[in-house]
Amino acid sequence: MIRLETYHPQRTFELLEFWNAAFTGQRNLRALTAQEWQQRVTAAPAFDPKGLILAVADDGQVVGGVHALRPAPAEGVYQLYDPRHHIAWLMVAPAWRGQGIGRRLLQAAESWLYYCPVHFATETTPLYGSVEGLRPPLFGSSQRMGVSLRTDRPLIDWLARRGYTVVEPGDVSLARELDGSLPPPVEPDWDALCLLPIAVSHQQPWTGSGYDELRLWGDNQGHPYAGVVLADAAGVAVARIVWIPLSALAGSDAAIIRLDVAPKWRSRGLGSYLLDQTLHGLASGGYSRVEVQTHLTKHALAYAMYMRRGFTLEDAWANLVKT
Repeated sequence: MIRLETYHPQRTFELLEFWNAAFTGQRNLRALTAQEWQQRVTAAPAFDPKGLILAVADDGQVVGGVHALRPAPAEGVYQLYDPRHHIAWLMVAPAWRGQGIGRRLLQAAESWLYYCPVHFATETTPLYGSVEGLRPPLFGSSQRMGVSLRTDRPLIDWLARRGYTVVEPGDVSLARELDGSLPPPVEPDWDALCLLPIAVSHQQPWTGSGYDELRLWGDNQGHPYAGVVLADAAGVAVARIVWIPLSALAGSDAAIIRLDVAPKWRSRGLGSYLLDQTLHGLASGGYSRVEVQTHLTKHALAYAMYMRRGFTLEDAWANLVKT
């Protein structure tokens, strides 16, 4: 017999045991600890335990779960995002599939949300990706804990039979190896451009005008990040690049989380310079690999720039919505 129950802290051990086993093999997965679970999920303002629904066996073992999220409170970084109803993840342990547990979990999640559209594992899903701060998602791309078009086709097809459709296809993860031979780019004439490059990090957050998201992330609760903001003569940010380490291990991977240039400043080589300077800095700093998430059509120029620099396609992500 399987019963559904909402999350209670007393179930944390069983939930993490289920999580770490059930999601084995997912891209960039690392073991989820109780400390990270508390800091990342249950302590966040967007968390409501009523939306985290677990399938529990008679012996107390968690054999499935789903996390539904009503719109986060309109405060802090959340105010920059449209209020949406999300399902962050749904999983049933392999040995327990074929018994209707997934269907029951999805129905319970949708009943609790009570409202459509429901966005399933999209880039703006709170808690598990990079919405609240510059931290690696619990698995997936460098920015989101997503559904892979390469490895999660059974889940996508299962959701499609229940009214979910893939929208805005084109989110992809790219990566390239790094080595010490990457030369630094030629420095632009900042005086001629009337621009000032400003280093930013968790120790030196951006506090100027523009890029509210970066300003609200601030010290990122101590989690490391680094990058550069280009500010005009009025001190307004017009371009940025921000990266994070994907682990604390020396010689590990890094991820570029943000790279963008304001429209009127494009076609001047600023994006290329920021990317090349960052790649050089990461290689010189001992990082062995870097990845990035982008979009094939919405960010076609960025995608082409990455490909010219030796990035290759690693995975594609599904944005699923039920209307």
